[in-house]
Amino acid sequence: MAKERRERKTRQARVSRSLIDGYREQVDRQGDAAAAYMDKAIATYVRKYPDASTAQIRKFTYETMQAALPNFTDLAETLSCEFMSHLAEKYGWDDVNPVINGSTDYKLVDRKLHYLADLLNEGDLDGFKRSVTDVTKFYVKRSAQESMIRNCIDASVRYARVPSGFETCSFCFMLASRGFVYGDEEKAGATHKFHPNCDCIVVPGNYGRTKIDGYDPQGMYDRWKNCAETIGANPDADDKDTNKRIMREVETRDWHWLYTGEAPKVEYKKPRNLLEGHEKSGIDWLQQQGIRLTTNIEIPDAKANIDLTISGVLWELKNATNAESSISNQIGRSRKKWYKLELKTPMKIVISTDGYDGDIESIVTGTIKRLHDGEEAIIISKDNMRRIKK
Repeated sequence: MAKERRERKTRQARVSRSLIDGYREQVDRQGDAAAAYMDKAIATYVRKYPDASTAQIRKFTYETMQAALPNFTDLAETLSCEFMSHLAEKYGWDDVNPVINGSTDYKLVDRKLHYLADLLNEGDLDGFKRSVTDVTKFYVKRSAQESMIRNCIDASVRYARVPSGFETCSFCFMLASRGFVYGDEEKAGATHKFHPNCDCIVVPGNYGRTKIDGYDPQGMYDRWKNCAETIGANPDADDKDTNKRIMREVETRDWHWLYTGEAPKVEYKKPRNLLEGHEKSGIDWLQQQGIRLTTNIEIPDAKANIDLTISGVLWELKNATNAESSISNQIGRSRKKWYKLELKTPMKIVISTDGYDGDIESIVTGTIKRLHDGEEAIIISKDNMRRIKK
């Protein structure tokens, strides 16, 4: 009944980026404060007890975290509750009453510290402190997000996962692209995994009604779909293996493009005015697909020159024509360059289709037949991209 009443009263709401970023920064500050506290506590203990054993340092660290962490997680959860209450007022919800849940699982903390104690056995006290502060920050930030999830579930409110857009991992991108669809225990526990350095926050709202400045889940889904189609996968597949394959493709794209759709800049070490027409087309199309690349300088006396560098890896750029032998010839020419340069990595080729008037799938089929094990190809057109790896 409460859910039906809330749906009738829900207003269209636009949430400003400054509000989202302000909340994110407040939670981050609590995480940073908790991390600084633990760093200082461990340093003080080791200074006072220089002969302390690994077991003693680990025990002290756990007991300190158990005693101190609730002070910071409670503050982080309070921020989460205040944020939810503010949005509830904005949406016109009068039956949302978020509460602090106390979410930290100290058994997991203890297991993590047992693992990190190996750094102490190796004599790496600084590494141990860094890792502990990272874990501390993670638990504080996660407490705010998991508290928001439980409060949303209790109030029958949908929520979305909203990243900052600066550097979002492929898993978080997948979740964020779905928008305001989450709302049950299974998805909250199984799907909303948080990880160290995660820049996402959980935001309550309504699908189609809540608008967050700078967050465009439909556009993000379109780019998720683009990555899936590049490898011939179903973007809506409900199995882990397919999603992992798509996420690997997501990781080849520029993060800003994934979040906003804005094409990354090309680094022209070989000036654009020295490129041939099909090379310009291929590069432009790769750029529009979110591929960050560099055109390589040609060395006159070299045995061979490779056209592009993509994500630190060399790629040759060739163009397919309407001739049946075109694909075979271009792959063969590219492979010869790898042999001449005695490159240990398998050949990688971008096949552009400037001037080609056939079906791109015929190029895909021909390329699959001609690639050797380990070799990789990207077939690119104005509107389509396919990646093939043998």
